[in-house]
Amino acid sequence: MIQTRSGEKAVIAALPFASPGAWVSALDLVGEEASARSKYARMFELAVQDLCAPFRKDAVNLLMAHTHIEGAVFGESERRVHIAEDWAASPKALPAKASYIALGHIHRPQRIDGPAPAYYAGSLLQMDFGEAGEEKTFIVVTASPGKRATVEHILYEGGRPLVDVRASLAELEETADRHRAGWLRVTVPLTERDPDLNRKVRELLPNALVVRAELPETEEKPDIRLDTGVPPVGHYAAYHLREHSQAAELAVLDRFQDLYDQVSGED
Repeated sequence: MIQTRSGEKAVIAALPFASPGAWVSALDLVGEEASARSKYARMFELAVQDLCAPFRKDAVNLLMAHTHIEGAVFGESERRVHIAEDWAASPKALPAKASYIALGHIHRPQRIDGPAPAYYAGSLLQMDFGEAGEEKTFIVVTASPGKRATVEHILYEGGRPLVDVRASLAELEETADRHRAGWLRVTVPLTERDPDLNRKVRELLPNALVVRAELPETEEKPDIRLDTGVPPVGHYAAYHLREHSQAAELAVLDRFQDLYDQVSGED
């Protein structure tokens, strides 16, 4: 418990992130899958009950939990390997006696339906281009003992935005001044490969973090199978034919062989 300068008291319960392996054993996973997930949710509920037991009527009661709550909406950039839908706690496990519940783990800011005010504040910055265009906010919480907290979302203005731009090189030359703000992911439609594309785009837009070429759809690449014992130059020739739909020039193959011989000689 902490006490403010005005004399109000706050009881804060903090629950760090618990991976499935922290609460579910290998034997549980070998058994019925639904039962293992149910055990994970139950363990979260028990942890919350234990941590929130000291909540008091004359204090502001706060729960801070780094977790995935069932029903939360993922951001576009969320990595499903770390926050799968199935490994989630129930919102019913959240404490009704809490004045406010601060949730972390999911990038998209949102309210969670439950017995007390519960919010994911979300990430302060756009974490990658999957969140380009999303407005980020932080939350100001007003709370007092015995009352449900009120929440105000404040637009965060401290970071450079991530912006998706799709335009031809000619269009980028004409509109470069419009794209000076923020960090860019630039997609350039092309009719054929341009190995110098990155340099051309970054000369126009130094703030381009990612440059992508958008090429027309091509026919499926041939499936070339080589017999065992084929020398490295033969593998390179097959690679070139598969990737470029034409045979490599003899001079290129000779140069590949020369380089390979040099490297092999050093070994």
